[in-house]
Amino acid sequence: MTKPITPAEVESAKTARQGNNPAVIEAANELIAQRWNGHDARFKLHELGALARQKLGWEPKREFEDGDLDIEPIFRKAGWSVEFDRPGYNESYDAFFVFKKRR
Repeated sequence: MTKPITPAEVESAKTARQGNNPAVIEAANELIAQRWNGHDARFKLHELGALARQKLGWEPKREFEDGDLDIEPIFRKAGWSVEFDRPGYNESYDAFFVFKKRR
């Protein structure tokens, strides 16, 4: 019999699926290092995707799989405080990440 997934299992399953592409992690590392100002590092989601595509040798319009750019849990586990903001209903701005040292 199949058992329902527990809350603890769903988080670990979701984290394991997210950010599995090493090129995405490399791109995020590079952007964090480039944008670090001593307090935080900020970059847009499309910048992460573009750099990761470049690292993979993909065409600029090739799409990532669902969850490939969801890097927040991986970087939180590594000790970062990560904010991801995307536009809500009736808003228009680029989705972006903010990385800070965890206090």
